[in-house]
Amino acid sequence: KNIFISADSQSSSQVGDIGKFKNVDLITPTEREARLSLKNNEDGLITISNKIQKTTRAKQVILKLNQQGILINSYKNKQTSTSRLEALNSKPVDVAGAGDSMLVATTLAMCSGGNVFEASYIGTIAAAMQVNQTGNIPLKQKSLLSEVKRHKEQLK
Repeated sequence: KNIFISADSQSSSQVGDIGKFKNVDLITPTEREARLSLKNNEDGLITISNKIQKTTRAKQVILKLNQQGILINSYKNKQTSTSRLEALNSKPVDVAGAGDSMLVATTLAMCSGGNVFEASYIGTIAAAMQVNQTGNIPLKQKSLLSEVKRHKEQLK
């Protein structure tokens, strides 16, 4: 029915298994969640991301790396494209809600026509905004759009 499905799990206060999600468009585990699911603490990040994709058959995998940013793997026609984005906020006030903001903003950007790399950048901006405040407080559309515009101007 052409419905975009994104998935995430939570393993900080409980143990979720990201590997239980199958055939989703986007999956966004933390490195720890991916390693727990795969029972793999040895392999490198790209290998972990590829194994999560193979296990879940997700179209896109964003591996969240806390202060180190994210690793993006896009899978299309048996080809993998990989990119990395650094975290945009190096001095977080409170990390509550960062992953949720990342997931929602990235999903909405992809549903609006952005590719996974463009959408991930918007998601990274949303996560940076979230960790700049105390508590998991919803971001305002106007504030997010203003930050996206500011970052776009910096890239020029």
